[in-house]
Amino acid sequence: MLHEVQQTCTHITIINHGSSLASGTLKDVTNGLGGKTSLHLEVINLKDTIEDAIRKMPFVSEVTRHDQQLTVMLDTADDVRSQISQTITKMGGIIVQMVQSGKDLENVFLQLVSKAEGSKQ
Repeated sequence: MLHEVQQTCTHITIINHGSSLASGTLKDVTNGLGGKTSLHLEVINLKDTIEDAIRKMPFVSEVTRHDQQLTVMLDTADDVRSQISQTITKMGGIIVQMVQSGKDLENVFLQLVSKAEGSKQ
């Protein structure tokens, strides 16, 4: 049900065996612990120039390509999908799919609980 919590709550507290592991705004907790965000894109007319332009964006840490698909690793907590979309479309690419992953509450919860369990041993 953590997906539902992420969709409806603005503040959270993660508790494990009666101890608070993290508390604050959803954004602060997930940004602090969620790891990198990635975008997975499928692009028609994907050209090397599009890939190069995305790679040069200041918030992009890595770009990998497989045929007409890109995986873009981000170094920011900001939502930069519109900037990436504009770059692709201005250069003649057509985005068929864009999926953002990472930094979700479930990953943060599992990371915190496993860290807490590991420190008790």
